[in-house]
Amino acid sequence: MEKCFSEPVPRTVSARHLASRTLHPVFARNYALGDELGSGGFGFVVGATRISDGLPVAVKFIWKEKVPSHGWVRDDKFGAIPMEAFVLKVIDSPYVVKFVDLFADGEFFYLIMEHHGSPWKAPQILSSSPTAMSPSSDSGASELSAYSSTSSLRPAPMERRSSCDLFECIEQHSSLSEDKARWVFAQIVEAVYDLDKRGICHRDIKDENCVVDRDFNVKLIDFGSAVITDPRKPMPYFNRFFGTMTFASSEILQGKQYRAPHAEIWSLGVLLSILLSGECPFADPQAAIRGKISKPSKPYSKEAMDLLIGCLQVDPDRRANIREVRQHPWVRKAWEQRSGRSGRAFTQ
Repeated sequence: MEKCFSEPVPRTVSARHLASRTLHPVFARNYALGDELGSGGFGFVVGATRISDGLPVAVKFIWKEKVPSHGWVRDDKFGAIPMEAFVLKVIDSPYVVKFVDLFADGEFFYLIMEHHGSPWKAPQILSSSPTAMSPSSDSGASELSAYSSTSSLRPAPMERRSSCDLFECIEQHSSLSEDKARWVFAQIVEAVYDLDKRGICHRDIKDENCVVDRDFNVKLIDFGSAVITDPRKPMPYFNRFFGTMTFASSEILQGKQYRAPHAEIWSLGVLLSILLSGECPFADPQAAIRGKISKPSKPYSKEAMDLLIGCLQVDPDRRANIREVRQHPWVRKAWEQRSGRSGRAFTQ
């Protein structure tokens, strides 16, 4: 006789893939899994606790078969690993989420990271089909020609549980006060600066890739689109874009080759506008290509606008670099307002 009711189907991506799975034995002995935090085309993230000391962590399960050919790096300890695991392992910045450990089985890498941030809204149940954890997790690289003028400049946010990201934080507050926006932005600038010193570009700077706690302390996450360059060699040009079109620079939107550090500054400019006003600085892709910044609905200081304009110069060679952004009076004021909390030198 057939059952009148079917068995309940796990409603999260992690539940569907992990419910009957035997996990890596060392991982299973040392970590207790909790709720799903998010999911995407390349994997999913689950909250967990380290059993030995109760440390809360985030575990990103990355499907090995979906890591693109350009996304592998050889590590002395772990062998061939995904780029984002390698970046977290080598970077030491208080503004980048910290690497904790890495495991692998036949199907997944288990990237274990610091779990930073506070939930900004009630938990949501994930839809039955995976949604993007980041643009790099959608379907790999986006060919520039695939972007059309009808594309939305604001991508749909990832559906997540107990979100801790800046996107949700801004939604909760509509927009931030200028002082709060300054503090958040200054920390992200420090993260980009620390990466730049190691020849690393994130290439997917956006609000959803910044986790933030109740005190507005921010850390950068999701390095699936990152690239490492040799600072001793001429800066390379790239012809494929792995980020989010809302944050794509003018040259990328035109289908031109681009230099990653220059495009990174543009993304910071878009993020700055969103922090200050809750709005993208451009009405549509054509406005972004021309660098025509919309009048913000919420006014902010001349210093902030000066910084925004410096980040959003159409000509990449006229665009501010990360050291200039870091040294800008509007950014430096964040550290002056919190004197004694950073201790960072600004002479470089």
